[in-house]
Amino acid sequence: MHTTNYAVILHLYTKPMKRMFKTLTHILASICLVWSLGSCNQTSTNKDVKNEGKKDTSEKGTGTIPTTLDNFDLTYYGRLKGTPTLLNLRRYGSSLSGDWWISETEQVQITGSLQNDTDQFQMEVANLTGDKIGMLHGKLTEDKTLKCTWKSNKDDSVAIDFLPMARNVKVFRLKLEELKVSKLSQNGKRAVTIAYPQVLGIEDASIAKHVNSMIEKYFNANTLMDSLDKAPKDFKEEVRYEITQLNNELISVCKHHHLDKADGNTMFDDSHGITVNFKRGKIYELRDLFKANSIEALNAMLLARINKSCGNALASDILEKCKMKGAETTSFSLGKGKVTFHLTERLPENIRGCGYVRIDCKDLRDFINPSGPLAEYLYDKPTKK
Repeated sequence: MHTTNYAVILHLYTKPMKRMFKTLTHILASICLVWSLGSCNQTSTNKDVKNEGKKDTSEKGTGTIPTTLDNFDLTYYGRLKGTPTLLNLRRYGSSLSGDWWISETEQVQITGSLQNDTDQFQMEVANLTGDKIGMLHGKLTEDKTLKCTWKSNKDDSVAIDFLPMARNVKVFRLKLEELKVSKLSQNGKRAVTIAYPQVLGIEDASIAKHVNSMIEKYFNANTLMDSLDKAPKDFKEEVRYEITQLNNELISVCKHHHLDKADGNTMFDDSHGITVNFKRGKIYELRDLFKANSIEALNAMLLARINKSCGNALASDILEKCKMKGAETTSFSLGKGKVTFHLTERLPENIRGCGYVRIDCKDLRDFINPSGPLAEYLYDKPTKK
């Protein structure tokens, strides 16, 4: 193909023609540049559509769940047959779980999953003893609302729309009150002393009731009182609680359980903990605080510390019992900048103290969920000058 030598032609033209040619050249170059950029942009767009087809189809309403809804933890409000109902729902990958207060007096547990990477879900509903009582199925929408159908084992299907509303739960002068119970057996040789916390100052009566009923559920004195006169041996038992208010939404409760024989020798000393969001009326799971894919690494760290405390002499089967799962709620409690892990009951009685492990948040940095309630304790607050 013949190529014109523009440099030679320009020397032959007059000065005005040179200016005109330069102008035409600039215009031609601009057109080529625009065409080139458009071509690149089209190529890039086609590539993006090819690589992110799922995201595109979700925006067109084909049923694929938007990526913005990954791994959420929300509280939903709705009405069931005219009665207010509250749902705490977590998502990890395709798994869904949480607690549902069908009414103020009926709490149930929900577990299920999204179906085939779409926005359609199906969840089994069970009472607190684990018996299945029905199914909740429906759809997650892009604005994070839930369109559900509730079908119990007894009733016909009922439609419910849940909204992730930030209902204004007011808290004024939050007060942590201790309720103390003490009792002696008839012979005076068996004693139980229990003090458990109750939260006062939450204006929303429904949320306040949920919070305190959850605390009482985990730290109930009645079961210990029942065995007072039936126990085959004399004993002295004490249960005490440490409660920490972490911010304007969270409290963490740590329970210490100490039991002595009549001769004064300790039978066991163990601990448990829970962390409660007193505005949302929910108890946090381990995977709310830590990345779901880091639980295995977190277990490895804890097992190494427990084994070291016991002189690196623990058998593998004992260490295996100490491993935690993401859905646990009573194996940890929080303090200012610290996490305490309560694995005492998983160890033999003579070494239970090794299962009480306290770790600074900064040492857990790689495991902590950046959007979870522990994230704010990772970094030191700037000092005032």
